[in-house]
Amino acid sequence: MVKLSNLFVGFLNLCSLLLGIAAISYTVYLHVYGGSACQKSILFPLLLITGLLLITISLPGFVGSFWKLKSLLNAYLLVMLLLIVGFVIFAGFAIFIASQEDHSSGQYELKRTDSRWLGNHFVNHKNWNQIRSCLIDAKVCKKFDTMNAAYSYTKNLSPIELGCCMLPYYCVVDEYTNVTVELPEIGGAAMQGGDNDCNRWSNDIGRRCYYCNSCKAGFVKEIQKEWRFVALAGACAVVLLIIMSAVACKAKSNINPPDHHSKPNDTEAPLPRK
Repeated sequence: MVKLSNLFVGFLNLCSLLLGIAAISYTVYLHVYGGSACQKSILFPLLLITGLLLITISLPGFVGSFWKLKSLLNAYLLVMLLLIVGFVIFAGFAIFIASQEDHSSGQYELKRTDSRWLGNHFVNHKNWNQIRSCLIDAKVCKKFDTMNAAYSYTKNLSPIELGCCMLPYYCVVDEYTNVTVELPEIGGAAMQGGDNDCNRWSNDIGRRCYYCNSCKAGFVKEIQKEWRFVALAGACAVVLLIIMSAVACKAKSNINPPDHHSKPNDTEAPLPRK
């Protein structure tokens, strides 16, 4: 009879197995019916890798727990151990990234990209083209088509909105009143301090300052804030994996090897004495 620990391990792995199949199914859907540049460059490989990992990990755990196969459970526990070590390293790295967060606020800090790891590796030329297409697809600057710039500066804006949607603070605009700021076309703003973000700015809602260095800096600052939650999620994942491994060990201990040396039946007739 399948015991409770075996049922628990089997149920959890069945759920993750179904999630893996769903992720791969969605990647097939994106490949067949197409998608945006953001989906093809980032979402497609992410879902595909996640789906394959979930299926690879969950299948031996599911089969081994329900059919009481020790060899599969041993393989499952080995993979879980590797995952625990990987998530511990990942959580430590996330804490390191989160510790570099600049807690200052305002658009004036977004003049250039942070020179640390995220700025040098995460938003390099190749990656930034993909990230920028995702920001444009997400229409992060949509609300600015009806909100004038002077009013926008009084709102609590995210670093991405400040860096990618707003006219850089150091650009001088000829048309200016005390009430509103008339946003210029490309090249219509003067440039100060040798920074060409002023020339990259566009009043077009689909362009804005997505091609500015301040947009890169705003994105880096935004994801630095999110890495605190990533570190917390990594720590929770480690705890969950340890619990699942402990239950899997219990399920493995429930699998008893067949007894080939059973005792003789008491009802059997005794051998005659000589």
